[in-house]
Formats: sequence, structure tokens, C-alpha cells
Amino acid sequence: AVSGGFTVKSERVSELEGGLIAARAALPIPKSAEQAGELVADAEVAPSAVTNTLLSTLEHLAPFGEKNEKPIFFLKNIRIQHLSCFGASGEHIKVRIEDERAERTLEGVAFFARGVLRTLSPHATFPARAHVFAHIERDTFSRIPRPRLRLVDVRLIS
Repeated sequence: AVSGGFTVKSERVSELEGGLIAARAALPIPKSAEQAGELVADAEVAPSAVTNTLLSTLEHLAPFGEKNEKPIFFLKNIRIQHLSCFGASGEHIKVRIEDERAERTLEGVAFFARGVLRTLSPHATFPARAHVFAHIERDTFSRIPRPRLRLVDVRLIS
């Protein structure tokens, strides 16, 4: 539902990002539970449960869109080991989450971080405890594709 496509001439591909951003900005913003201050997770998971097996199961639910939204997962009281900003002007954030047994780490990212995510600072004291809301996706930028979190919200715990 509500999907579309387009073609871009090779000589105008450099204009694509700006054009998409402008087109999105011109769309009306629908009222959602998130915008009303209510963020509802579809399930709670532990960092150790975010595995390739879970990711493969989620990928069977795709494609995601208006009538089939990506599930949001809640990671309760987890340990964020490190936070960093990246991109030309630091507009993206990356966190490294360590599981309780410190056996593995999980990466979370937010591209063009906005709202609460934008207020997170790499100058804050880390490691820190937090509640995290995120989608689970395949990291295709790593040498080894693995699951990562696409951050929706991070709430630091004092």
C-alpha cells in the first residue's frame, strides 16, 4: 500500500538525496502514538536474543510499509558501552551495546538522528544504562552481515 517508484538519470543522481528530503518534508505528518509521546513496542528482547536467527524470521515478514509496519523492539535496562557521532556534520549516531555477560556486543545506529536521539551526546558518561526502542535489521555495511539495531528512541537511566 502507498508504494511508488521513480527513475533517475545518471547525470542527475547527485540531486537525488536533496530531492527526496525535500519531497518528504512537503508531505503532511500523520499523528501517531510516537508523536503523542507514546512509544509502543511490539516485543521486549534481550541483546543476546538479537541473532541472525531472529533476523531471518523477521525478514520473512517483509516487505514493510504502511499496512505492515516494521516491528519495534524494547531492550530494557541495557548497558550502552559507547556512543559516537558520525557523518559530515555528526548527524548520525552509533551506540555499542554490551550484553550482561560481556560475551558479545550489538551495534545500534540512527541515521539523521532527530528528537531525543539528537540530544544524546558522546560527551556524556559512558558506559550508561538505558531503555532502547529499535527495529532489528541486517547491517550490510560490515564485512560480515549481522543484525544491528536501528534506533527509534534511547532513554538513559539515571
